[in-house]
Amino acid sequence: MINVCVLGNSHVASLYQAWTNIIHERYSDVNFDFYAERGTKLYGLFYDNGVITTNDEVLENALNFTSNNKMPIDISFYDVFIIYGSGIKPYFASNGFYSEAVLNQSIKDNTNNVLGIYLLNMLREATNKKIYFGHNPLVSRGISESKKNNEDYRKGISFINKRYYNNKNSMLISQPDITIVNGRNTKPIYTSGSRKLSIGKKTDEELHPELDNVHMNSDFGVLWLEETLNYIEKDILSK
Repeated sequence: MINVCVLGNSHVASLYQAWTNIIHERYSDVNFDFYAERGTKLYGLFYDNGVITTNDEVLENALNFTSNNKMPIDISFYDVFIIYGSGIKPYFASNGFYSEAVLNQSIKDNTNNVLGIYLLNMLREATNKKIYFGHNPLVSRGISESKKNNEDYRKGISFINKRYYNNKNSMLISQPDITIVNGRNTKPIYTSGSRKLSIGKKTDEELHPELDNVHMNSDFGVLWLEETLNYIEKDILSK
């Protein structure tokens, strides 16, 4: 059994709904536990003597709800970790020559003051197990704005993996190609019908407003999880 811990914010809803409602039966050898809360409240987590915990009762209640009462988080139980959304940004390659100083600054700008990087550093206090990242989904736009391909996006993800994430035994997972349009946007079909993260409140699984173009639905979650599970299973089998 591969035990996977998912940490993140409201964007985790698409993964949670995809896993619990659609694909979990396809992966009998994989267990997912989700620890998610809306906004940036996961800044309230900290590492202490083998577990990730919090002194914030509201946060603890939300994480117990999403994980089915598994707080505090026992680091040793999990084989791999996923940090999803949480301010993690995509990275786009730019044409032309740039100095090392410029490239280093661009990486710093991309990763500074980001909740997901806070969670990475917190986990690294306890373990060097592999961490997979999913950036905030690309903003949804219409499908006829341009014919630009995904090359700058793919090159950018590869670049920041080589220069930043891989050095921390981690990997930034790109969005599946099928979800992307104009080289840097998500197709609107994947925001349609997106629902809020369930954390034990009246607003659980309410539909996001029609104008919401950043939260994805469970169809998107299925595609992202399937691609990420391919990486996870290959990494586990290669050990």
